[in-house]
Amino acid sequence: MVFLRIEEADATLVLLKKDSKKYILFIQEKKVEEEVWTGYRIGAEKAESFYLADEAYSNKDVEKLSSLIFECENIYYNLGTSKDLDKLIHNGLENFNRTKSRTGTPNPMIIDPSVLIDSMRLIKSKNEIDMVQEAINITEKGFIEAIKLSSKFKYEFQIQGIMEKEFRMSGSKRNGYPSIVASGKNACILHYIENNQKFEEGSLLLIDAGSEWDYYSADVTRTWP
Repeated sequence: MVFLRIEEADATLVLLKKDSKKYILFIQEKKVEEEVWTGYRIGAEKAESFYLADEAYSNKDVEKLSSLIFECENIYYNLGTSKDLDKLIHNGLENFNRTKSRTGTPNPMIIDPSVLIDSMRLIKSKNEIDMVQEAINITEKGFIEAIKLSSKFKYEFQIQGIMEKEFRMSGSKRNGYPSIVASGKNACILHYIENNQKFEEGSLLLIDAGSEWDYYSADVTRTWP
């Protein structure tokens, strides 16, 4: 399940459900001098139409997020995700408490959204299933190439390169997670991602990897001699 297809760094999505539903976006400020180095930014002015947001603001206006708490009964947020957001929410709750406590209005509760989001991800639409399947198909191609050519190379990173080249050539822009390409005893390390060792004679090779397709990832593990 993907809430927002945005690849700019430091974007914050706010979904409000009160009298009406509202989708608010905080996004990097448009700075031409920084774009020369790091690439084009859409900017808040164009973000509403480009991302179909009800409202869009620059990150320099992120203090507005605190005031949105006054419109909430509950806040679905995973504390610890961002120190800056944690502080904004904390300040907003303090302001709410000072102004609303006399009226008997209870403070909004902060609820970890993980359980809710995980339950929403359990059931996938036909379109989502198709995207997962495409990620699987591309991953299969990468594994087959790695298996076919592994006897011709000596290092884990070389096999990683063969596999991930096939991912890219098949249209996957990135991996779903860092590839594990582990030979011999390295296969016993659960999250081994150095992938820099030379194969030992007669050793097994384990690969745990997955290509990503439109933000949906495959996850495949195979071992062979």
